[in-house]
Amino acid sequence: MLQSTTPTPDEIRAVFEDVLAGSDFRRRGVSPIVGWLQTLAEAIERFLSRWIPVLGDTEARVLSWVLIVAVAGTAIYLLLRRLGERAVAPGGVTATSGSAAPRPRDSAEWMAWAREAASAGRLRAAATGVYQATILRLDARGAVRYREWKTPGDYAVEMPATEPLRAPFMDFLGRFLELAFGASEPTTERYEAFAAAASRMGDSA
Repeated sequence: MLQSTTPTPDEIRAVFEDVLAGSDFRRRGVSPIVGWLQTLAEAIERFLSRWIPVLGDTEARVLSWVLIVAVAGTAIYLLLRRLGERAVAPGGVTATSGSAAPRPRDSAEWMAWAREAASAGRLRAAATGVYQATILRLDARGAVRYREWKTPGDYAVEMPATEPLRAPFMDFLGRFLELAFGASEPTTERYEAFAAAASRMGDSA
């Protein structure tokens, strides 16, 4: 009887242990956590490409990060909520504990926040602002349904296959994950290219 070629959980675990123990894991100039996330994402991408050959390079890359980001979704939500509470409300009034809860930012306000973060050199935070603004634009179009708790993976699954923006949207998610969570610090050129692509996609929405 032919044995199944599907790897067992122990075999998959052994592969990850070999990857994490290798020299590639010891990335210079980055924290161990960031290096671990990048290495794990690359290992998952290779695994998906091997066992699900119908996936393209972009989809395999996005799905590998989705598996990681989904676990950290709650932490990202709490971070964004904390940033929103500390932000200056429209008109220059800072929200205090005794005032009414500030309304959520709209797309234009997220873009303004992103530009302010980018000008201060906080490119990872700026990428998050562009991401939020783009999701809200797509929500207004009806392509996705914005919810604070959703991860990029949720939106990737939710985007209809018939939606003309699906292909650029999947590329957009991949670029966002690399900028916001990648091992290397984002450059100004990469951020500006990401923001320009997001703007074009928003204009089409």
